[in-house]
Formats: sequence, C-alpha cells, structure tokens
Amino acid sequence: MFKQLLNGLCFLAALLISHSAFANSVPTTAATQPVTAVSIPIIQPLPVDDKTPALWLIGRVSLVGGEVSSSEQQFRYAAEKQVPFMANEAEYQSRVSTGYFVRLESPFMDVHARRPYALASTVAFMTEMSEAYYSFGCGRLTVKDALRLSAERPSNGSVYSVHPSGMAVDLRVRDIGEACESWMNSYLLEKEAEGRVDATREYWKMVRGQKVPNPHFHLVVPLEPRGPNLIQIADNTSVGAP
Repeated sequence: MFKQLLNGLCFLAALLISHSAFANSVPTTAATQPVTAVSIPIIQPLPVDDKTPALWLIGRVSLVGGEVSSSEQQFRYAAEKQVPFMANEAEYQSRVSTGYFVRLESPFMDVHARRPYALASTVAFMTEMSEAYYSFGCGRLTVKDALRLSAERPSNGSVYSVHPSGMAVDLRVRDIGEACESWMNSYLLEKEAEGRVDATREYWKMVRGQKVPNPHFHLVVPLEPRGPNLIQIADNTSVGAP
C-alpha cells in the first residue's frame, strides 16, 4: 500500500515537471501594438500661371541675354495682351491725339525722351515712383527714353523691345549718386516682388563695335499687377538696349 502511494506521488511529480518544461519551451508572443499612420509630405509642383516664361519672366533685375531674355518675355506678354506696336509716325500721332498714349509729366520727373508718351499704366507707375524718389531726397527722376517707333530701334537694341508699345521707359543712373541708385534698385526689387514692374539694369551699349558705358534702368510696366513674384539677380556683363 505504502509502495503504491509512493509510486503515485513520483508519477505526479514527474507530470508536473514535464508540464512546466513544456510551458517554458513555448515562445511568448509580444502584445500587438496599434500601427500609427505616418504622414509623408507631398511636394507640390509650383503653380503654372502668367508669371511663367510662357508669357513673362519671373520678376527680376537682370540683363538682356542669358536664358530666354526678359525682353523676349515682355514681347510675348504684349502679344498675348494684344498691345499694338507703333510702326510709323501717323499711327503714333493718331493714338496720341485720341489719348491712347499719355504724356509723361510730373513735378517730380525730368523727361528727356524724344517721344515723351507711354501707356496710362506705365505713366501711373512712373508718377508714383518719381514722387517716392523725390521724397527720399534724390531730386527729380530723369526719364531718358520712352515710346519709340519700331524703326527707331538702336543698332544694339533687342528685336523684342516693347518700347514701341508704350510699356517701357529708361531711367538715368549716371551721376545720381550711390545712395540714390541704391534706393532705386531696392524700390524696383520691391515692386518686382509685387509683380508691378520688370526692371532690367543695363551697363553698356555698343558703339562701332566698342562697349561704351550706358548705365540705366529699363522698366517695363504690365497692364495690371501680376501678383507676387520671385526675384533673381544676374551679373553685369551683358550688353543690350531693350
């Protein structure tokens, strides 16, 4: 009897040891954690609008040359807006008489252009700029060129010049002083950022094959502001006269 009880206890002990070993041999499974969604940023393309090279270079102070020139983009813009170019004297005089072109005049401007006329939008911008220029203490803003006929393009001028459209003016830089030129540059950069003007800083012109200093700002004023723009600065090695 005692022997049978002892055998039973031994069997029970063996069974318990075997169960414990089996339980320890089964790998435990870690608790499943919820998967958190990861937000992957999507890089959006730049919007395509009338500030792309299809119509107008993005706002810049640059020089003629390099990539597709600013003058070519201005030319395309004028064509898109159906702005007429003055080819002859009769056409020009007719549009002056009807008020299509407005005279460039202001107490804050000296105008030395052969044809002191431009589109109303260009005159409005120049009137505003000349007053700001005068208020800064630089005196009267000098306009050295404005509207000219297509046949009056200078020998080194761009074939894409929009001067015959009345959108463009040239401003004197020579002898205005470092402070006033710096103000002019900053003012035009600011207005370019607003999409109100396209300014080209020129340094030279060609005379009988030679580079001659001709510092001036060539401004083209769109018919209406184009909205915020980017700004790019170019070098000062180009020669041109849009």
